[in-house]
Amino acid sequence: MEIVKKNILSIICGVITLVALIFLQWPVGGWYAAEQKTLSARKTVYDDLTRLLKTERHWPVMPDTAGATTKLEHFPNDPRIAAGKAIEEKVSDQARKMKAITAEDNKHMPLLPDVFPVPGEQRFAFQRVYPAEVQKALPAELQFPPEAAGAAPAEIIRPQPPTEAEIQAEAARVWHVNFEPKIITIGGAPVNLQTVVNDWKDAASKLQAQMRQERAQKLKMYMADDAISISKSILNAPGGPKESEIWYAQSSLWVEQDLVAAIKRINAKSTNVTESPVKDLLRLNVAQDQTMYVSNVTPGAGAPGAAAGGAPVDAFLRTPTGRMSNALYDVIGFTIHMNVEAAKIPAILEELQKGKLITITHVNATSVDGLMAAENGFIYGDVPVARLSIAGEDLFLRDWTVKLMPDPVKMALGVPLAVPGAPVR
Repeated sequence: MEIVKKNILSIICGVITLVALIFLQWPVGGWYAAEQKTLSARKTVYDDLTRLLKTERHWPVMPDTAGATTKLEHFPNDPRIAAGKAIEEKVSDQARKMKAITAEDNKHMPLLPDVFPVPGEQRFAFQRVYPAEVQKALPAELQFPPEAAGAAPAEIIRPQPPTEAEIQAEAARVWHVNFEPKIITIGGAPVNLQTVVNDWKDAASKLQAQMRQERAQKLKMYMADDAISISKSILNAPGGPKESEIWYAQSSLWVEQDLVAAIKRINAKSTNVTESPVKDLLRLNVAQDQTMYVSNVTPGAGAPGAAAGGAPVDAFLRTPTGRMSNALYDVIGFTIHMNVEAAKIPAILEELQKGKLITITHVNATSVDGLMAAENGFIYGDVPVARLSIAGEDLFLRDWTVKLMPDPVKMALGVPLAVPGAPVR
C-alpha cells in the first residue's frame, strides 16, 4: 500500500495509457473516416469560396477590342445582374428602334398608288407613266444646273454633244439671221454675195467647236439616250403588263432612283460638265426580272408557302458580301458605268453608298483619253478622267416590301403567302 501511495501518479498515468491503447484498438464503426470525409468536404467548399473571391474577372471580349481585356472591379451580385439586364433591354430596345428607323428610311413609294399588290386597271396607267419616269424624269434630275430644272419641254437640251444635223441647222439659222440680211442688191443682182457667203462659211466652220463648248457649259453631265435601263416587258405589252413585270420594273426603278439621287448629290455644287465630278453617265443597269435578286432560289422554283432555299450554295461565290435575299431583306444587284474626274473616285464611291443600304462590291477604273473624247464632242475639262465601272447591291427590307409584293413574285422568291384571315404583318 505504501508503494501504491508513493507511485499513485505513475499508476494513474499508466492506467490512462492502457485505456487509450485499448480504445484505439476498439472497433468504432468508421467514426474517423466519416469525420475525415466531412472535413474534406468542408475544405473543398472553403477552397471554392476562396477561389471565387480571389479570381480576377474581366468584361466580355468584344470584336472591336482586338482581344484586349478589361478587369471587372465588382462581383456580379443580384443588384448588378439586374442592372446588366436593364442595360441589355435598353440596347435591345435601341436596336428595335434602329431597325424601325432604317425600315422607314428604306421605304420607297410606288410610282402609282394602289398599283400593288394587285394592279387591276392601274397596270395600263403604270405602262403609260413608267417610260416617262425612266426616260425623262430621271435624266432631268441629272442633266441640268438648278436654274434649268424648271425648263419647258421645248427648252430641254439633249444631254449629248451636238449632232451634225444640229450643227447644220444652226448654220442655216445663222445664215438667215446674221448673213443673209447683209446681201446688197443693185438692179436686182447681189453685188456682195460671194463675200457674204465666204464670211458665213468661215463662221460656220467654227460652229462645231463653239456649240460643243456651249453644250458642255449648259449641261451638268452627258448621258446616253439609253443610259438608264428600262423594262421592255412594260413597253411591249399590248394587253397590259403582268403584275410580276410591274413589280420588277418598279423595283429596278427604286434602285435607279437611289443611284440617280446619289449622282445628283455628287454633282450638286457644279454648274457644268467641266466642273462635275461625274461627267458622263454611260449605263446604269438593273435586271428587269427575277434575276435582279441575289438569291439562292432557282428562278421559277418557288412554291406557295415555301421558304427561300433552293440548292445549297456558297453565298460568297455569289457576292463578296455573302448577302442573299432572305426573310429580312432582298438584295438587288446593279451595275453602273460612267466617266468621272479621276481624283474624285473615292468621294464618288462613298457618296453612292451614303444614306441608303447600298454596297459597292466591284470597282474597275481605266483612264480616258481626254483629247480623243474632245474630238468626239465630249468636253470634260482640264482634269484627268477615268471610266469607272461599278457593281453593287441595294437592299430592300421586307418589313415594307412584302405588303406590296404580288403573290407570283412571292412564290418566285419563296416568300410565304398570306393565310386568309391572318393579320398582315
